[in-house]
Amino acid sequence: MWIWNKLDRLWHAPTLPTQGVNPTFGARVSDAFASLDDTLDTLVRLLNARMKGLEAEVAAVGRIGTATRAVTAATTITAADALVLVDTTSGAVTVTLPAAAVSTGKRYTVKKTNAGANNVTLDGNGAETIDGAATVVWNTQYLAYTVQSDGATWWTI
Repeated sequence: MWIWNKLDRLWHAPTLPTQGVNPTFGARVSDAFASLDDTLDTLVRLLNARMKGLEAEVAAVGRIGTATRAVTAATTITAADALVLVDTTSGAVTVTLPAAAVSTGKRYTVKKTNAGANNVTLDGNGAETIDGAATVVWNTQYLAYTVQSDGATWWTI
């Protein structure tokens, strides 16, 4: 237990004590702290490099949509959208996805908000598909589909 007390005093001391401490022990503790400091410096450098890499990935994907938009008629999702809330009270509504090729990695959620029998249709851009189908159609209140592009097609996730 005395070793822990000595280490604690060394850790909290502004400088390494020179009296009453075996010089070899003091040197070992000093070397251990220097090694720990080097390890922490290396860890900080690695974390900074990883953060720069993540920033580059986000920039490559493009702006991440955060907007919530409510619609009652046909619409095309924009890059700013994240969530499209669809009210089909007045009739069926088609929501068209942007081109998958310019939306690699982007996610969009489309949700039906009312209890009516009218359908929501989620449609790929042009001939693009969603899980291999031309469209996804539903009429269940509060049911939502989230899709993500791989650059060629859309996938529900």
